[in-house]
Amino acid sequence: MTIRFLTWMKASRMWPRLACALALSVVIGGAGCGTSQPPPPAPSAEVAALIEQLRQGDTEERTSAAHELAELGPAAEPAVPELRKALDDPDSEVGQSAAEALARLGPAAAPAVPELIDLLGDEDASRRAWGCQALGKIGPAAEPALPRLVRVTRDPNWRVRAFAIRALVNIDPMHGQAVDAFTRSLRDDDHEVRLAAAYALFEAGPAADPAIPALIIALGDEYPDVQAWAAAALVETGVPESAMSALIAALGSEDHHAREGAAHALSRIGAEAESAVPALIHALQDEHHRVRYGAAIALAWIGPVAAPAVPALIRALGDERDRVRQAAVSALGAIGPAAEPAVPALIGILQGNDRHMHRWTAWALGDIGPPAKAAVPALVSALDSDDIHLRRQAVRALGHIGPSASAAVPVLERLLEEDDDIIRTHLAPAALEGIRGSQP
Repeated sequence: MTIRFLTWMKASRMWPRLACALALSVVIGGAGCGTSQPPPPAPSAEVAALIEQLRQGDTEERTSAAHELAELGPAAEPAVPELRKALDDPDSEVGQSAAEALARLGPAAAPAVPELIDLLGDEDASRRAWGCQALGKIGPAAEPALPRLVRVTRDPNWRVRAFAIRALVNIDPMHGQAVDAFTRSLRDDDHEVRLAAAYALFEAGPAADPAIPALIIALGDEYPDVQAWAAAALVETGVPESAMSALIAALGSEDHHAREGAAHALSRIGAEAESAVPALIHALQDEHHRVRYGAAIALAWIGPVAAPAVPALIRALGDERDRVRQAAVSALGAIGPAAEPAVPALIGILQGNDRHMHRWTAWALGDIGPPAKAAVPALVSALDSDDIHLRRQAVRALGHIGPSASAAVPVLERLLEEDDDIIRTHLAPAALEGIRGSQP
């Protein structure tokens, strides 16, 4: 279910834009002339036959016709009037297939909104879920359904609740009633519903400000995907001072899920999370590796103003977890010249046996820049590596170190005939310019 949800998320932002574009085209086309919207296109022979089958066939034939119309997607638009009637078919499978067809039509199914609202009260949970989906695919034109969908977020069936939330996102995620429903749903017993709610609040943006206390609690959800979207939603609200204080407090929570979620949220805030640096320094020693990793990533995104964390990040270079060590290296590079005290430790990693750390370390030394001049011999040695990515990062780093890397000039000049296009045409010339260009 989660994979389908993520697929829906990627497409969901387009429905409001598509509906608005359609509405705008109608307004522009009819402005000042009193004309009404054009009638739906004439059906193709195939669609006409399916409409007749849906109207006159037996139960099996009606079900088949509705299903085939669903498969046709937008080409089935002329069938909307008959599909509206089919929603109330005595056979639930016919009605469900009709709802599926209307969902696939998207905004073109807007005339069916009244019938789809009625479908939300059907005793069949599958039909209620398809009603939600269809209304969501119609988008903003389904606004009359909003109050009913808000009530459906309390449906006894978790799938229906989740689909109702998704529909509200596509119709108007910033509506006050919708935000209230999303906020309440963060406490739902079902993971998929909480995930849908957290994503919905992300879509609501600043309108989700009333949900901040609930979102902070959701940082402690047992599922990382809920934590991640709750963190993203907090960032979209603009993270007022009260929320920042709560995130810092969450880093000290007894629940490691909450600590991890808070670190993730702070990483998305970036330099504006400077006040959290002391708490993140402490989190680098957390007993849970995911919290330590999250703290290092947050410090990386906070950047140069996280300079007080340099000693703690140097210690984190010895963490037992690869990803924590890698994040610590990245954070030191992101801090830049102020991370000079870490240069000896980074040289040690570059010359060590942990090959997968070498390229990250070379990158970080380049970002530290001129203060990393002591690393020049190690970086020159790295140019002989059989790892092309390490060689590229070593060339880049030497150029960023500048004139203090002049000992590397002969080697870099030979690289102007290097087989690797990126080194030969881009990195080596840029490195030579960095070393020579700023000399008196």
